[in-house]
Amino acid sequence: MSKITKFFHVYGMKCHSCEVAVEEEINKLQGIVNIDADHNNSMVIVTYENALCNDDKIKLAIKNSGFSSSNNMLIKVLALSIVIISMFFLGNNPLTGSSASFTSVETSFIMLFVLGFFTSFHCVGMCGGILLTQTINKAENIKDKKSSFKTALLYNSGRVISYTIIGGIVGALGSIFSATIQIQNFIKIIAGVFMIISGLHMIGIKILNNIKIPIFFKKSTCVNNHKNPFIVGYLSGFLPCGPLQTMQLYALSSGSFIMGASSMFVFSLGTLPIMLSFAYFSSRMCKSFNEKLYKYAGILIVILGVLMMNPRLHFR
Repeated sequence: MSKITKFFHVYGMKCHSCEVAVEEEINKLQGIVNIDADHNNSMVIVTYENALCNDDKIKLAIKNSGFSSSNNMLIKVLALSIVIISMFFLGNNPLTGSSASFTSVETSFIMLFVLGFFTSFHCVGMCGGILLTQTINKAENIKDKKSSFKTALLYNSGRVISYTIIGGIVGALGSIFSATIQIQNFIKIIAGVFMIISGLHMIGIKILNNIKIPIFFKKSTCVNNHKNPFIVGYLSGFLPCGPLQTMQLYALSSGSFIMGASSMFVFSLGTLPIMLSFAYFSSRMCKSFNEKLYKYAGILIVILGVLMMNPRLHFR
């Protein structure tokens, strides 16, 4: 049997865990020899035996993994329009002479909670759902709903604690570089720029694709070595995840242990409603709907980036 190597467009991948989700779904097909997904270039290279597999099966697998092999420009245009309008009204508006009148901490915490809620749909469908499902499959005595909820509660408790501690540490590190107001504002502007770029990536508008955040922990680190849901949840704070790493950057810009920890804590609380009921949503929620919510989360991240770059709206 002859082998064929082809590349397929995969739109919607945001991080390494998304690549894993695509690769695992395609690998279920017969005749697959090699798979290499790349979220930065929105593509996957597949080598397969043409007698056992074909393009249509691979495209269907991509769709089943929650992504698309076709580019929906309408969604991107609408999302970008919302971003531009948000940037216009949230910043100082020279045409109207108005400026945003939010209180920094209150507005930020509300947006962080909503952001956590939106991104949790993506976590269930793409990243956290895979990890959590494998964790529960390894646990014992979880046939009844009560035990299943207990396992989910342990996992999410570890995750919230991990996010909060990491947020505090990162925030404290930010304070080291914030000796003066000028330096602190500069750090926030840089962080805001990277948050805007990250948010645009989540929407599907990719710029500066060569900028990558190092991957220190892969999914197998947690899944294969630990059976305790709490430990797996705690270690999930170190997994490569676009929104999570963006929030860590947000915590860094706070320049405070308390604000960094509080920001990550509020963000993690926003993810709890969906993550605690993951068993229901993972089987019933349409993956394409999850992807749309993820794009909305990208818009929120862009707005947060704009807020951060506005000196009138910095943490007080």
